[in-house]
Amino acid sequence: AITVVSMLLIFSSCSAPAPRDQVPRAAAHIISPYSYSYTMEDDILNVIKRANQIVYDYDANGEVNCIDKAVAFKLVWDQMFSEYSNYTCEIVRNYNKGIMNHLFIRVKFGYSPWIYVEPAYNPAEHTSYEMWDVWGRTYDPMYNVYRETDYWLARCHR
Repeated sequence: AITVVSMLLIFSSCSAPAPRDQVPRAAAHIISPYSYSYTMEDDILNVIKRANQIVYDYDANGEVNCIDKAVAFKLVWDQMFSEYSNYTCEIVRNYNKGIMNHLFIRVKFGYSPWIYVEPAYNPAEHTSYEMWDVWGRTYDPMYNVYRETDYWLARCHR
């Protein structure tokens, strides 16, 4: 039986709360060598915008949620930057039982640090698209699960 608590966990797993604290940004101002944008931040914002225009229920579960938004971001990123092997984009899952079960993105250029991106970023609600800014202390990178990009892309109908 589904309890009220489990319904709240399901509902909250892909809905970003209002920011509770300000966390420093991860220096996304890396010069972008692969686009007409000046910075990687511009590229990320452009991909978020385009992904929001094409997102739909890729996994056919009856709702557009974090799975679909992460897949849309990855598809747009690959379409824009696929010929550049060191402009990397991966789907990441954060599974912290009872606290967070969420898909998002990480991107980087070459040997620069990874930038953790919330594809559902809304500039009217949050300071930036970075996971720490959107989710605050709810997001704990210790629970990130990597190397699942191919799984999520294969699972979603395109």
